[in-house]
Amino acid sequence: MLTPEQLTGCEDTHLTDLGEVRVTDGTAKAYLLMQKAAERDGVTMAIASGFRSFEAQASIFNRKARGELALRDSSHNIIATPIAEPRALLKTILIWSALPGASRHHWGTDIDLFDPCHIEHGQLELVQSEFDAGGPCHELACWLEKNARDFGFYRPYRSPTNGVQPEPWHYSYKRESDQCLANFEIKHLRDAITKANVELSATIESELDKIFEHYVLNVDKTW
Repeated sequence: MLTPEQLTGCEDTHLTDLGEVRVTDGTAKAYLLMQKAAERDGVTMAIASGFRSFEAQASIFNRKARGELALRDSSHNIIATPIAEPRALLKTILIWSALPGASRHHWGTDIDLFDPCHIEHGQLELVQSEFDAGGPCHELACWLEKNARDFGFYRPYRSPTNGVQPEPWHYSYKRESDQCLANFEIKHLRDAITKANVELSATIESELDKIFEHYVLNVDKTW
């Protein structure tokens, strides 16, 4: 069982190295088996993102809040007009970026996958079109849909009714991530944010109950 500090990405003592990323030991072993099986079928996969610390997530969130990184709508189109109203800005950021402390990437059980033979990591945007028919990761997406469950992985962001938009690249090692979700409490998230320098903090505090329900708990939980 992970500690509150590990669940919120403030500590990384539960992780193991897997190439250039870090994940839990169980996730690493399951992923390597899945990667080898895909290779036997002529499909290549690599991890674009594994563990992400609270600090790294806060950097993304804060830069979006300050207008230093582009905001995108649910269709992944760039929003050109600045959003001044705090609640509207917070809601827009959360379409694609988790609140610091609330990202499943903190757990080390969740990975973003891509096909390195058809697109370079530096060119990867992790958008739907890359995984649709004709996209560089379409073959991988089809293979994962058919086979990922056999290795214990599933998609927590599949349904458009989730807080986060559907992400065909985001796979979770279910046995371990289910345990993390079951043990993750709103007080853990509140404590982590309170101790940090996070933009929109007053708005986050007033909306935290809704955020936790909609963006943390409201994920697909079945295969």
